[in-house]
Amino acid sequence: MSTSAKSSTAIFTDEDLLVSLDRNDLSLIGRVFSHSPVSRSRMHHTVKRAWETTKPVVVIDVEHNLFQFVFDNKIDMAVAESRAL
Repeated sequence: MSTSAKSSTAIFTDEDLLVSLDRNDLSLIGRVFSHSPVSRSRMHHTVKRAWETTKPVVVIDVEHNLFQFVFDNKIDMAVAESRAL
């Protein structure tokens, strides 16, 4: 029995890598401890009201009730950290 695995190559430019590093530098990771799933849109609505950031926060659904929050600036991220839910 043999298996064949397809491989693909991704090419990233220096600009892509810098954008990625900036994004991670302005990110927080958060988990909701609940058996019920929380949707990305619901989490976005909740943090928008709770954190009152000056710029929109990007909410990325990483896995079941685990989210990455990407901020536009360090001030908004610091406010969010101080108002952690």
